[in-house]
Order: sequence, then C-alpha cells, then structure tokens
Amino acid sequence: MYVAIYGVVLLEIIGGWRSYDLGDDSEKAHFPSYAFKILEEGKLREILEPRLEIIKNDHETVETAIKVALWCVQDDMQLGV
Repeated sequence: MYVAIYGVVLLEIIGGWRSYDLGDDSEKAHFPSYAFKILEEGKLREILEPRLEIIKNDHETVETAIKVALWCVQDDMQLGV
C-alpha cells in the first residue's frame, strides 16, 4: 500500500495534477492512466509540472521517474509498464 501511495505522490509532483479528479470527464481524470498513455506516446512534456524547469531538459531522468511511479501503482491500474 505504501508503495502505491509513493507512486501516486511522485506522479502528482512530476505532473502537478491530482491523481484523480472527480470533476473531470476527460481521459485526464485518472492521472496515472493518463501518464502511462503519454509515456507510451513519447509526449512527456505534456504532463510535466511547468515549475519543474530543471528536469524538463533531462528526458531520461523524467521518464525513469514516471516509470518508477507507474510501477508503484501498476497493481491498482493493472498496467504492465
């Protein structure tokens, strides 16, 4: 359970979004699923928190952090990252 919470918090820090938004009907409502989709499409810049200027230039570090976060929550999402 704590591992999944770590993954959710890490995704929220990287993306600056809540993990789940009840008021959002789009695919972005469940941020972990949306982050996985964006990672698969190679469009990481679309989900980065704008205030994290330092990591924007380091694609590999950001991709690794997102993968770690998704691995942490994959049991909840049934994703095979």
